[in-house]
Amino acid sequence: MPFSKHGALWVVLTLLGGMLTGCTRGPVDPIPQYGDISGYVRTSISKKAIEGATVTCAGQTYKVTRSGIYIFKEIPEGYHTLKAEKTGYRIYTTMIRVTDNTVHNVYMDKIVEYRDIAGHVYLDDSSIPVAGVTVVCGDVWDTTAADGCFLLEDVLAATHSLFAFKNHYVSYEARISLESDTTVEIYLASAPLTGVLRHRLDGAVNGARVDCAGVSVYSASDGCYRLPTAPQGTHRVVISHPYYDSLVHTITIKAGENRLDTIMTRSICDSIPITEDASITESDLEGCPDCPTWGDVCDNYGQSEMLRLEYFLRVDVNPPRATHAARTRVLISLPPLPENAGRNSMTGVRLVLFPVDDSQSEQYVSFRSVKGGGDSWSEDSVTWANRPETSPLLFAAEAAVPEQPLVVEVIPLYDNANARPSLLLQGEEVGEVDPPRRLIFHSSETVDETLRPVLVVKYSF
Repeated sequence: MPFSKHGALWVVLTLLGGMLTGCTRGPVDPIPQYGDISGYVRTSISKKAIEGATVTCAGQTYKVTRSGIYIFKEIPEGYHTLKAEKTGYRIYTTMIRVTDNTVHNVYMDKIVEYRDIAGHVYLDDSSIPVAGVTVVCGDVWDTTAADGCFLLEDVLAATHSLFAFKNHYVSYEARISLESDTTVEIYLASAPLTGVLRHRLDGAVNGARVDCAGVSVYSASDGCYRLPTAPQGTHRVVISHPYYDSLVHTITIKAGENRLDTIMTRSICDSIPITEDASITESDLEGCPDCPTWGDVCDNYGQSEMLRLEYFLRVDVNPPRATHAARTRVLISLPPLPENAGRNSMTGVRLVLFPVDDSQSEQYVSFRSVKGGGDSWSEDSVTWANRPETSPLLFAAEAAVPEQPLVVEVIPLYDNANARPSLLLQGEEVGEVDPPRRLIFHSSETVDETLRPVLVVKYSF
């Protein structure tokens, strides 16, 4: 039976549908794609590498190397969370899109935290505190108190070098990581110091005190002493005893046993009175109707009860600008030393002058040695015009204080026991002085013998 036009079309469509139905397999999965991630991990401010930071992404973890580089391989393409962290830094988190090869640099901010450090400084392994030690950590410092205590507040939480130092002590240094408030006990190095104290005639010296760096011990009946914890470094060792001369040694104490033996000495003093002393004057007061009335500047003060050091200088304010000046000096002939005095046994020869109450204020006095000794002048005849010639070299300069004796060491002036040196004392003449500058001493004519000039000779044996 013949097909109609519409029937033929139905058959064709039916056949095509069957063919298509037989060839269909369902949806096809895409092929997965992967990429790498790499970059630096650095600080936000200094841009320095943060070694040891941990970076995680898509289940992988990487420990940053010293160069600050991290790298991940075969991370699926797409969006992932990248996280970086390290103690002392704020955690870094970001969403990153991974493609074939992705570069992403990480910059982390430091967490600014502060900690306190407290503790004590002791000598060696003992409980002896050391005061005055400077302790430094970071930019914070403190000085230990009498009990050795120190406190460093608000030190940046980080790893620092902790220092402790004091003159004559071996410095202390240690690395410290401040993750929390910390207590540190510091011990400065020490070593034993031993020795024997003896006198040439008496033998062993018992009961002498030995001081070193704030620690004191006493010698035993055999003269031996021992400081078990003497600080390492350079120190002054002071040895004292009521019946012997005090001695001062400088010693460098090192690790191990240190020894300092000492021969003690005993001193006696001999007083020799000064019998020849005088004041000499010079003036230029011509035509001065209102000149000072501080003494007759034209007369010699020989055989007076006072030795004067006075100075007056004035320049008139109206023309002619004449200068009016007057001054005195003191001339002293030192007595000979005892015949049995030897330079090896003498430890000091001191001239002692006692000021009178009329002295005004502290001033410096210069001393010049006199050429030719003490035989070229006599006390009652010396004047400014015929005064002995002095050495151009300054022998000494001392501060003279009212109501306090003026003591001058003159042992260099004695070439031998029979020498008769002389000294010229002069006030330092500085600037314009009006009213006069005055410093007066008791002379060899003073009624009170205890106030007369004297030469004190000290012997040690």
